[in-house]
Amino acid sequence: MKIAVWLACLILSGAALLFGYTAYSVARVELVYPPQGDFIDIDGTRLHYVDAGEGMPIVLLHGANATTREFDSSFGPLLSKRYRVVAFDRPGYGYSERGEGHSDPAVQAALIHDAIASLGIDRAVLVGHSLGGAVALAFALRYPDVAAGVVLIGGVAYPWKTGVAWFNHVAQWPVVGPLFAHTLVYPVGRWLLPEAVRAVFTPESPPAEYERRHGTVLALRPKAFRASAQDLLHLSDHMAKQSVRYPELSVPVAIITGTEDSVVPSMESCGPPHKGRA
Repeated sequence: MKIAVWLACLILSGAALLFGYTAYSVARVELVYPPQGDFIDIDGTRLHYVDAGEGMPIVLLHGANATTREFDSSFGPLLSKRYRVVAFDRPGYGYSERGEGHSDPAVQAALIHDAIASLGIDRAVLVGHSLGGAVALAFALRYPDVAAGVVLIGGVAYPWKTGVAWFNHVAQWPVVGPLFAHTLVYPVGRWLLPEAVRAVFTPESPPAEYERRHGTVLALRPKAFRASAQDLLHLSDHMAKQSVRYPELSVPVAIITGTEDSVVPSMESCGPPHKGRA
């Protein structure tokens, strides 16, 4: 009995220490990587966005475990020299809030639609990277008069059969999920982050100082981690329903995919080969 009590106290003490460490680390991370843009309230959800440049509007939608910094540290500044570029933190990521049902790309697309309408944009090109591609396609299906075109960069467009990593499941468990996200995710994730980044860029190498410029550590914050896990858990099911509607697409779609991309293989961007498709 004494041993059981001692072990329970030890576990609780360890969890408390990890909880405190995570809270302290998250506060420091948010000081280093504060919001870069502005906020807009859409249907009770506060979205963070960055709006730069002038010209034809281009809306940028990031992937899983990412933020608007994904574009700020890559091609966003180049595009803003010729176009009006609006990049959103998708619901639950970066500094955007997340509500019920936001794991559905169509729901996220509706929020983005209302947000850009509030910003005075009545027509735009949607650029979706990775999971953001699913949202861009959902937008084009629902608002063909607003979408001038869609560009998928390693974008998810079709379902897959291999499932997702175990920790995405754990993050959604009642009680255990929040505890996991608030104790273990940050310290363990911080240690594994460099290798995870290398895996994402394989067979190429990550750009110099990618983690620092991109602010990848923001994805380890409890709410952001759980939002990404929820998106990934339900994404294949949503794609199974969404992909059968692609013949309805009436806007131009450009697909950029890597033949050796192990995160979003080309089959998930372009679909399985069939007669008439190269």
